[in-house]
Amino acid sequence: MTTMTSSSQILRHTTAFVSETLSQPELRRHLFSTLRRKFPSSASQAALNPLNLAAETLENAISSTSPAIRVSSLSLSEKLLLTNPSNPFSSLLLSLIYGLYRRPIEAALSLLDIFHTDPSFARTELAPVLFEELFLVHLLPVLHWYNEQRTQILPTLSTNVSYENDDCSISDMSVVFPCSKSLSKMSGGQTSELRELESNYEKVLDENCREESSWRLEASANVNSDSESESSLEDNSVGSSSSSLDSEAEIEENNREMELFEATKSQIQKLKQPISAESSSSPDRLMADSDSTSGGGGKNTPPKDFVCPITSTIFDDPVTLETGQTYERKAIQEWIERGNSTCPITRQNLQSTQLPKTNYVLKRLIASWQEQNPACAVLNLSQNTSPVADPVVKSIMPSTSPDSVISQASLDGAVGELRHAITNLCMSEILKESELAVLRIERFWQEANVEWDIQSLLTKPPVINGFVEVLFNSVDSSVLSAAVFLLSELGSRDNAVIQTLTRVDSDVECIATSFNKGLKEAVVLIYLLRHSIPNLIELDMVDSLLMVIRKEDNDLLNMCLKPRTAAVVLLGLILGGSGEGIASSIVNTVVSEKALERIISSLESESVEERIAAVGILLRCMQQDGKCRNTIADKAELAPVLDSFMGANDRERFEIVHFFSELVKLNRRTFNEQILHIIKDEGPLSTMHTLLIYLQTALQDQCPIVAGLLLQLDLLAEPRKMSIYREEAIDVLISCLRNVEFPTAQIAAAETIMSLQGRFTTSGKPLTRAFLLKRAGLDKSYKSSVRNGST
Repeated sequence: MTTMTSSSQILRHTTAFVSETLSQPELRRHLFSTLRRKFPSSASQAALNPLNLAAETLENAISSTSPAIRVSSLSLSEKLLLTNPSNPFSSLLLSLIYGLYRRPIEAALSLLDIFHTDPSFARTELAPVLFEELFLVHLLPVLHWYNEQRTQILPTLSTNVSYENDDCSISDMSVVFPCSKSLSKMSGGQTSELRELESNYEKVLDENCREESSWRLEASANVNSDSESESSLEDNSVGSSSSSLDSEAEIEENNREMELFEATKSQIQKLKQPISAESSSSPDRLMADSDSTSGGGGKNTPPKDFVCPITSTIFDDPVTLETGQTYERKAIQEWIERGNSTCPITRQNLQSTQLPKTNYVLKRLIASWQEQNPACAVLNLSQNTSPVADPVVKSIMPSTSPDSVISQASLDGAVGELRHAITNLCMSEILKESELAVLRIERFWQEANVEWDIQSLLTKPPVINGFVEVLFNSVDSSVLSAAVFLLSELGSRDNAVIQTLTRVDSDVECIATSFNKGLKEAVVLIYLLRHSIPNLIELDMVDSLLMVIRKEDNDLLNMCLKPRTAAVVLLGLILGGSGEGIASSIVNTVVSEKALERIISSLESESVEERIAAVGILLRCMQQDGKCRNTIADKAELAPVLDSFMGANDRERFEIVHFFSELVKLNRRTFNEQILHIIKDEGPLSTMHTLLIYLQTALQDQCPIVAGLLLQLDLLAEPRKMSIYREEAIDVLISCLRNVEFPTAQIAAAETIMSLQGRFTTSGKPLTRAFLLKRAGLDKSYKSSVRNGST
């Protein structure tokens, strides 16, 4: 006879019930209607309204095809149910919600809760099949006793219950759900005795079902709290479970190698005796028995879902806000009393500042975990241990050396001071205290060494939001610089920091505003946020970027990225993504404010990204204002640009080629040849061979410019001798001229051929037309063209 049910089997059976209910609208309506009728007539309509609304919202989530609507509807239903008293109706709704969330353990817990609170309804009306699969197999001694008693009363109407190969086969469902259909055939005494027997039988079933479900709830809670694969309660959204039911069941089977829901021998032995209506066993006793069989100790570190992100301690009174984030009641109450109306982590506005009721599901899980880990629970209360502090604690190795003891004591003091600063940053309502906290944290960061790591303490969303609050409110330049410095350092190391900052648009706008008001270091943080080009253009920060570009590096903080590098890259993105009107205005500003030479110097930067961004900016400057070409040619170091070509992508390669092509349109022929020689000879590999290979893969409208530069380089060496480079370049130009399907390539090929003559105006326009006029005897027109710098 099977006397145990593994955790995977429980998950399989409960998940099958939830799936079946979700797939059958008629079944759901029947169950919901039955549960509504179970409410006493004295119950106010106000008690049913949240449940009806939750059921309606759940139906909306099931029927909707929009993922966004499904997520919001499920989230709303869950919040409504968790903020109201628990009852069978709310437990059933929660199990269906968790089923849609693909969180089978929590769905199972909600279903088991119904068997605990109303076992009669659960086993007879809600889920009789589930009762058979999970509970009845453990109550075979009760059935055996019942049939013996019934046989004594009605020898001729005994019910057939067969046992074969230790597996229960129930041939008459009246054994499970007694009925009185045969009472008319009985005598008065038999009827009375049978009614009393069935009444006692029902009570015993209910009592044992209640105790059995209580035990299973405890065991399931242990599974849930100990599971390392359980997703975080902070990220409470559809798809939070990282594996399917099958894989989760497999993990439970393979990793635990034990079955948690075994009926103990003492229970079975007790049930084999004649059972009275008042069971002598208690849930506490059953739990004590089950503890002896479940075994296993919990982990020393509390799961992060059990720790308040504000206090960094295990929850005592957890409350879950409408945003899905959970906090300690006292901590979030203090946050709200300070005048805040947003969630500390998501920074979403709260529709109501009245805190919901305690999250009893989470509290039950925590209590279960603490029972399995009593030492850790005491440690949490006495030493304020939290997951946040783990990296620091783990990095301190015990030592018996006096010097080590002194060093460790100093380190402990420093960590305590840092925690105090973080608490002030997140919780203090006095701006001065928050500002001092930022300065202290920056000092800790600057002095941090390999012995301990403070990064894990500072990347929590409440801490990041604390830095942003200081940026919003402080006017102290040193504090603002420190806050931006810390956010930039943390963001460059942990992408979760960037996600926290970009979650709220007002945070990004605050950082951009600080930058435009003179906080130059903020450019690094803006660079790390990786805005879209339209958003960068809307921030209107070209003047501020040029101010950073003009500054010397020594005048700025030493950060994870040079502010000038970030400024050049951002300016390149804005210029490349702007329309002609805005781009023309930016180029005029770059040239007129004398930032051109600083951008030219960026061609020598250690950052490849900065070098390529500078190439793009200078290219557009030459195209817009050709007179700056001489300055660029005179001051630019081209060897680093040639080095960048090999590692660049196709778009960046064409930009480099186009830059060189524009650069050699100088009005001094000898200067042109010097630049061409540098391009030809100073690359890490043969520039001509590199261009020839690139020409084979270039886009149609890019080919004329690449071929034109290759042809000019080839003409430098032996202008009268044909080569493979020259042949390929000429073939490409002729092919582009003939290809009427690409008019852009045709025009580019024609312009390239016009520029091969090598004579240009001061603005870089070819003088081929004017030169032909001169050959025709129209010298005046030629001299006028040269003088005016136009064709």
